Amino acid sequence: MDQPVDQPVSPEQPADAEGPTKGRMTRTQVAERLGVSVSKVRTMEGNALHPKKVDGVNYFDLTEVETVAKIHGKRTAAALTEGQIAAAVFKMIDGGKELREIVIELEQPPALVRALYDEWAEDFMDGVARRRKAEETEREERAQQAHERRDEAAAQAMSREFAKIFGRES
Repeated sequence: MDQPVDQPVSPEQPADAEGPTKGRMTRTQVAERLGVSVSKVRTMEGNALHPKKVDGVNYFDLTEVETVAKIHGKRTAAALTEGQIAAAVFKMIDGGKELREIVIELEQPPALVRALYDEWAEDFMDGVARRRKAEETEREERAQQAHERRDEAAAQAMSREFAKIFGRES
């Protein structure tokens, strides 16, 4: 007698169902949960997601999907904080991902990913020294601009005084 094939996690079948698909989701369900396309789920397979094939169908572990949802969830790229984007890029670089893969997966501009790569590659102390030097240079430039504005204001005031003095004598 044929035993019924277990269905994946769905509203009709809770995650505590028995069988090989217990606590697992289909690609479509994962895509819906993460707010991405089925194609995007395929690109995540073997990296962030590790499906188990049952009767020729890929099923995803509910716990793993929820972990990915915390990172990639139904948030748009605009909803990610700078820190979350940086952390995701750093993790992907550590994992050997290339620029194209990172841009596609995180949907971030290449210039941002390159800048974050530069930060990732830079020695921490070198980065601190570079930022301090840049801040000092910026302070010096602001001080120079303030000095130039004061000199210009003084020159204009002196010009007005001369105009008053010489204007009265004529």
